[in-house]
Amino acid sequence: MVRAVIIDDNHFDLILLQNLLAEIWPELKVCAVCGTVAESIAAIKTHAPQLVFLDTELRNSEKSFDLLDQFPNRDFEIIFVTMHGHHAKLACTYLPIAFLEKQVKKDDLITLMQRFTAQRNGLTPAQVIALMKENEMKVISIPTADGFATVALRNIIYLEAGGNCTILHINSDDKQIVVSLTLGEMEKKLGKTIFFRIHNSYTINCNHVKKYKRGSGGVVTMSNNKELDVSRKRKDDFLRRWERGLYL
Repeated sequence: MVRAVIIDDNHFDLILLQNLLAEIWPELKVCAVCGTVAESIAAIKTHAPQLVFLDTELRNSEKSFDLLDQFPNRDFEIIFVTMHGHHAKLACTYLPIAFLEKQVKKDDLITLMQRFTAQRNGLTPAQVIALMKENEMKVISIPTADGFATVALRNIIYLEAGGNCTILHINSDDKQIVVSLTLGEMEKKLGKTIFFRIHNSYTINCNHVKKYKRGSGGVVTMSNNKELDVSRKRKDDFLRRWERGLYL
């Protein structure tokens, strides 16, 4: 999961950007939206984002550059989203990933998502695009009690151990498919990029995780609103994997 903060004092622009990000980047969580320098400093200290989207001019004639000056050794990336093109030269001295002019285009955000993901995971943008296409198109054949079935990886929400079989929970009217393989055998058929074993009983598709609640091991809520336990021994690995944000 990639944590983000959006800094902009224009309500319409905030909604537009949030809607676009929700559509194209499900692994990104907007932790806070802010309109002033003080609000933004507090949000960044509280949420420790990896990515900050910000306008150059904020409420009460404030400038976001004053905010960035408070973080001389910042550990987050920045993307300027503004209609104030005359600030571009100064903005570039802060080494942003990009300087976008409003209104933001969907294709521009997709390119930025690929670039950011590549930087975080040591991949080239071309490799990120290839992984996205592979996981979008990949279909596997699985043995069932009465024959075989095919299923697209992107449609599998999670897998549940059932003794000598595995139950696939599919993103289609909460459909279930019982597979004549153990969970360990099923994992060998799955790409390692988007699937993760969180418990002896569960392997999840990380693209279908809605949220994570901390606890002894913690609990993930999936896209079908099913809550699944994360085992204590797998918690740290899961959180490290989640922080990387590579769920394509």
